[in-house]
Amino acid sequence: MTIRAWRATIAAVLALAFAGPAAAQGLVWNLPEDGTEVVYGGTITQTDSRPGGQETTMSWDRQLVIRSVGKKDVEWEGETVPGRWLEFELKTGKATEQGIDPGPVGTRIYHVLVPEPAVTGKPANDRGIPNAFLPIVEGYVQVADRPVQKLESRAFETYPTLTLLMNYKPNEIEAAGEEPVDVPAGQFTATKHTAQATVESPAGRVENTATYYASPDAPFGLVRWNATVVRAMKDPNQNRDAYQPASRIESQMEAKVVNRNARAALRAPNQ
Repeated sequence: MTIRAWRATIAAVLALAFAGPAAAQGLVWNLPEDGTEVVYGGTITQTDSRPGGQETTMSWDRQLVIRSVGKKDVEWEGETVPGRWLEFELKTGKATEQGIDPGPVGTRIYHVLVPEPAVTGKPANDRGIPNAFLPIVEGYVQVADRPVQKLESRAFETYPTLTLLMNYKPNEIEAAGEEPVDVPAGQFTATKHTAQATVESPAGRVENTATYYASPDAPFGLVRWNATVVRAMKDPNQNRDAYQPASRIESQMEAKVVNRNARAALRAPNQ
């Protein structure tokens, strides 16, 4: 199984992911001082189910860097508010002495301008309306060495392209008490969350479970997370009990390094 095959599975998960609403803001819970970046590292493993009960499994190393790389006032909800350029750089491949080798299709960079008041770290706003995505006023993406493309949507969704953490609804999350969490980036007092969500269509079902630790003292909020996505398929005309296992994807990530001199890896036009 190659990274291309993994991306094909992610595309299938995407099709189901947007069949229903989601909430909260996945990877960004707070905005640290501009110039801060957090390097997360871990693994992602995919197991595909074949006819006859056979399974094939492949694992990759993964690095996700979230960085704040600039400020700009923006118009949002009829007001001028502070905005922040955020960058999400994902590499999926095999670890080497020089870092992760992503191959020809393994690197993806998103460069987005986010209204600062939109980052609340909560699954719903003060009116009880779910935070279904991270709002952006401008954004760009580059995959491998392809040309930079402008994002047309003003809703930035990190699942499942950047993370297996969904943007969970308030009733899908359970928070436990605070506890000290040690990761290579340091020790943080973090709240443990468990989440479970199911998205279903006539032909497919995705079950997502996750455990993640978030801290107000950690830049951008997340300290560590584990997430699993189980996908099942059936003929659209069959009953719901006809679902058959299709794939299982598991990811484990933790904060490795915090840097304070971050620079953008992708430059937006006119920035």
